[in-house]
Amino acid sequence: FHPGRFRRNQYGHALAGRDITSLRLLKEFPLTEDLNVFQQFVNVVETGVPADLEKYYNAEGYDMWLRWKAVKLEDGLFVSVEDTTVRKQGERQLNESRNLLQSIFDGVQSSITVYKILYNTDNKPEDLEILIFNDFAYRTSHTTPEIIGKRLSEAFPESKSNGVLEKFLYAAETGEPMKFEQLYFGERMNSWLYFNVSRLDELLVVITEDTTVRKKAIEENYKQLQILQETEKVSGIGTWEFIVETGEFNCSDGLYRLLNLPRETKMIPKTYIDCAIPEDEDVAMRIVNHITKDHLAFEEIIRIKSDTIKTVKVKVKPLKEGNVTRLIGVNLDITAIVESQKVLKEQAHFINQIAITMPDIVSVIELATRKIEYVNMSALDTATFALEVLNMSETELFGLVHPDDMELINNYFNRFYELSDIETITIEIRARNKFGEWYWFRARGRVFKRNDEGIVTHSVNIFQNITEQKNADRALRENKELLQSVFNSTSNTIAVLKPIYNEKKVIDDFEIVFANQNALSLYPDNPIGTRIRQFYASQGDLEAGVQLVQKFESVLKTGEPEEYDHVLTNVANHWLHTVAVKLENEIVITQQDITESVEARMDLERLNESLKQKNLELKSRNHELANFAFIASHDLREPLRKILIFSNYLMEKEGGNLSEQGVDYCMKIIRAINRMNALIDDILEYSRASSSPR
Repeated sequence: FHPGRFRRNQYGHALAGRDITSLRLLKEFPLTEDLNVFQQFVNVVETGVPADLEKYYNAEGYDMWLRWKAVKLEDGLFVSVEDTTVRKQGERQLNESRNLLQSIFDGVQSSITVYKILYNTDNKPEDLEILIFNDFAYRTSHTTPEIIGKRLSEAFPESKSNGVLEKFLYAAETGEPMKFEQLYFGERMNSWLYFNVSRLDELLVVITEDTTVRKKAIEENYKQLQILQETEKVSGIGTWEFIVETGEFNCSDGLYRLLNLPRETKMIPKTYIDCAIPEDEDVAMRIVNHITKDHLAFEEIIRIKSDTIKTVKVKVKPLKEGNVTRLIGVNLDITAIVESQKVLKEQAHFINQIAITMPDIVSVIELATRKIEYVNMSALDTATFALEVLNMSETELFGLVHPDDMELINNYFNRFYELSDIETITIEIRARNKFGEWYWFRARGRVFKRNDEGIVTHSVNIFQNITEQKNADRALRENKELLQSVFNSTSNTIAVLKPIYNEKKVIDDFEIVFANQNALSLYPDNPIGTRIRQFYASQGDLEAGVQLVQKFESVLKTGEPEEYDHVLTNVANHWLHTVAVKLENEIVITQQDITESVEARMDLERLNESLKQKNLELKSRNHELANFAFIASHDLREPLRKILIFSNYLMEKEGGNLSEQGVDYCMKIIRAINRMNALIDDILEYSRASSSPR
């Protein structure tokens, strides 16, 4: 071994100015044996194959990395030694930073993706190459790391038909940040997604949030409110956006409907003045000044002229990026309750800025001491938590946790010692902010760091504020309970039916998905899940079921209500009056028991028929009586006429021969005959009066 002189680094200083020629390597440099370097030198001499070694040395006061390069030179070796400690430390710090950022990425409940912009021959963006997917992105898109390096149009072909790729390329070409929300259809997912897109040099950073649950929660809440207020018109809602810099005033269709204005009407803030009733013009002026001049949050109640006078609550919130850049206004009918949409904050355009501006609280915690080593301070301040948490002891920090959740949070941190590097644990706890207010948080954690023995030392944790979600869940439960209470207190039967489609997307039946207590007591079996055609088929009246399905289908297509009376097939002589109305893509039916009124009407019809029959019988009897009276009078008059004629002959011809008493007898006979004729005339007149219609 023929060594030269070392450069004056940490190791070379020990040999500087010293002739080391002819010295033995193992004696002067025992570390070569400790690090198994000497044996490698022997292999180089024997085989002639160069060696390139990098070893960590921690002895004799040294804490360093050394790189040894050995090349056979005639019968000896040429060896160079490089101190690589600084580079190794830099690589370790870089790896820790990468692990921190990747853990943050993987712990975020949003999809974070980074794409490389691909250009066509005209130097315009034509596609995107996938560079980075965080763990949440893999899970929500149901993909694997094999998609890295693929084109977006290849990995997600539906991004072209959905128009998502086109919007991404527009942001890539213009460099303008873009935010949009839309329903995304694809083989792997069918969800509402909110995209936050920004360009950074030749990269495109996309933060995607799955808003399907929020959308469904809002839709379910509205649905319950609409069912509850089915007998009334649900008050409308209208929104607008005012751009401070340009004065642009963008309105939703709901505002036009709320103000009862044609869609082509040019909407400006002063429209409030035009629509306000005279008594509220001063309120309208305040609203206009708030919008165009003050740019502050406010609430006002104003009465407007529409088809009727409506009372509208106007609630306005400014959005700030330093100064106020725009105002968002929500106009509500005073009878409607809606949930104001939260406005997402602008997020930064790359990794460090994403971590800093993230709305969730991101922290790295040392498990042994439970000390916070990192937290994104902006999110902490936004959540109104004391910034001093970084300096808090374990007792002080855990004093912010609700007493009922202490066991839960302790178990959460203890579980990290058993986790693998790819597992995630989740809990929900309550914590108190600096004002003493309790907030709900969903904590998601993963292993962040292990020591040399593989024991977990640090965890990365994402604390998401779910207070509004909890409040919304509670409000939804209360609405459902109120709805059920209202439905159960009515004497009517109320049910909700959803359409059942066949493989050709044609309505084949309707299924009962909701029924109030009266419906449950009216039908012998629980009707929930029952299908109309199947029910009537089981009762032996399939045709009635088919006709009823056709009625409901017509209501669903036309939106026109349908009313009809029918008798229950499973309850004899039980009549119902049914009203079917459309509610979104379902049918709401209300049924009123009209058995008593139907039976009363049927009894009245039977009585009328009986009276009609008796009148016919009476008319027939009267006719017979009249005939009898006529015949009887004719038969009686004939002998009377003869008696009268012969009595008159007797008086005329033989009157002189009769005695005075005989003449008197003849006159009595004539008078009796006249009385008898008068009596017959009276009988005829009476029979005519009795048989004449009245």
